[in-house]
Amino acid sequence: MLRRPSVESLRKACSILSETDPEELIPELAAACWGGEPGEAISKLFLELAEKLPVGLWPRIEERIRMHLILARKSSGAGALVRGSPALTLIALCHPSGRLRERAIADAGSLPPLVAVSLLLIRVNDWAYPVRSRAVSAMAPALGRLGAAEKMRLVPLVERILSCGRHGKRQTLEAWRRSLVTPFDEAIWLDAWNRSSGKDRRFYLEVLKHAEGAHGKAVRDALLHGNDRTALLWYLKGVLPHLEGGDRIEAAQAISRSRAVPVRRAWLTHLVENSPGEAEPALVDALTDRSKSLRHFARFHLARLAPRDFAACYREALHTPRLEAAALRGLAEVAGEQAQHEVLLRLKSPVPAVRKAAIESLAPDLLGDHIETLLAELAGEIPGVVHAARKRLAEIAPLLGALLLAEPARVLGVPAKVHLVRIAPFFVKWDGLHFLLTQTLDSALRRESLEALDAWRRRERRSFVHLSAGRKQELSALLERVDLDERDADHLRFMLQKAE
Repeated sequence: MLRRPSVESLRKACSILSETDPEELIPELAAACWGGEPGEAISKLFLELAEKLPVGLWPRIEERIRMHLILARKSSGAGALVRGSPALTLIALCHPSGRLRERAIADAGSLPPLVAVSLLLIRVNDWAYPVRSRAVSAMAPALGRLGAAEKMRLVPLVERILSCGRHGKRQTLEAWRRSLVTPFDEAIWLDAWNRSSGKDRRFYLEVLKHAEGAHGKAVRDALLHGNDRTALLWYLKGVLPHLEGGDRIEAAQAISRSRAVPVRRAWLTHLVENSPGEAEPALVDALTDRSKSLRHFARFHLARLAPRDFAACYREALHTPRLEAAALRGLAEVAGEQAQHEVLLRLKSPVPAVRKAAIESLAPDLLGDHIETLLAELAGEIPGVVHAARKRLAEIAPLLGALLLAEPARVLGVPAKVHLVRIAPFFVKWDGLHFLLTQTLDSALRRESLEALDAWRRRERRSFVHLSAGRKQELSALLERVDLDERDADHLRFMLQKAE
C-alpha cells in the first residue's frame, strides 16, 4: 500500500527537482497522493513541483500518472475528493476514468494557470468525446488567465498536439496557436528561445518567421551566434538577401564561421551563386575540410570552374601539419592507388589524427597485411584511433579468428576483447564458435560472449562449413567445459554432431 508523502518529503522533492527525473518523480507522488485527501501544505508543494515542469513534458507525465494509478489499483478510490483539492484535481485530469477526467475539468480553475491550460490541451486530444467537448469549452477562460510569457511557453505543446491530427480539431488548435503569439513580443520570444532546445526551437523559429516587422539586434545575435543550424539556414536563405551594410556583413561572417556541415554547404552554395569571386578561395579551403561531404562538394564545384589536379593539391597539403589528416583522406578519395604509399608512411605517425586518417584510408585489400597494427591500435587509449581500428577490423573479421586462436595468449585489454567478441559471429564459422566458447570462460567477458554466441547460432545454424573429426572432438570437449543453458548447449551439440 502506498503511503501519502509528508510535507518534508515533498519539500525535498521540490528542492532536488533539477537533479531528478520529473517523469519518475511526479507520477509516483501523484499515485501516493491519490490514496487520500492531501492536506493544504502537501497540496501546495505538489502544485509548486508541477509548476516547475517544462510544459513540453506534460503529455508524457500525464500518461505516466495514469499508468501509476492503474498499477497502484487506485482507479476509483478518491473520486469524491476531487472537488476542492487542487492536487487531486490535477491527478484526476490524468485519471484512467473518463468520468473523473470530465468532472475534474470543471475544477481546473483551481490549478495554476499554466498547469491547467497544459492539461486541458491534452484533454482536447482525449479519446472520450465528452471529455474533449468539455475541455474545448473550458479553454477560452483558461487562456484568459495566462500572461504573454506563459502563452509563449505553450507554443511547443500546441504544436505537438496539432501534429497529432486527431479528432478534427485542427482549425481550433491553429486559432489558439495564433492567439498565443499575438501580439508578438520580441523580448518574450527571445526568453522562450533561449530556454528551448531541440524540436521546440523549430516551433519558435516558425513563430518568428511569421512575426511582422524587422528583428532587433538581440534576436539577430541569438540566431547568428547560437549555432542552431536550422536558424542559420533560415537566416541565410530568408533574411540575409534583404540585409544591407554592416548588418549584412555581420550576418555573413557569423554564418561562414559555423561548423555545422549543412550550414557550410549552404553558405558555399550561396557564394557560388552570388559571389563567384569569393567562392573559389572558400572552396579551395573546403578541399581539406574534415567533412567528407564538404570535400566532395568543393571538388565538384571547383571542377566546374576550371580543370584542376586535385591529387596534386592534396599531395602539396600533406606538408602542412594542420591539413595533413584531411589531405590524406582527400588523396585517398581522388587517387586511391597513389595514396597508399603516403598512407603506409603514416600508419605509425605520432600524431593521432594523422594515424586515424591513415587507418581509415588504408585500401581494403591491404587490411589483411596490417592486422597486427590494427590490433595494436585496438588496444590503445586514443578513442578516435581505437574507433577507426574497430571499423577496419570488422571488415576483415573472417581473417581474425584463425590468428586469435593461433595466439590465445595475446595480451589485449578487456575493451579490445569485448569488441573482438562482438564481431566473432562474422569469423569463419567454426573459428567463431571456438573463440566464443573460449572467451565465455573469462568472467569479465561472459555476458558479451553469451550474447555473441546467441548471434552466432542465429547466423550459422543453416550454413554448412566442413568440420574435421579432430576439430569436432576439440570443440565438443570445449563445449562440455563451458557453463551454458542446457537448451543452448544441446543446440550446439546438435550442430556439431551434424557437421561433417
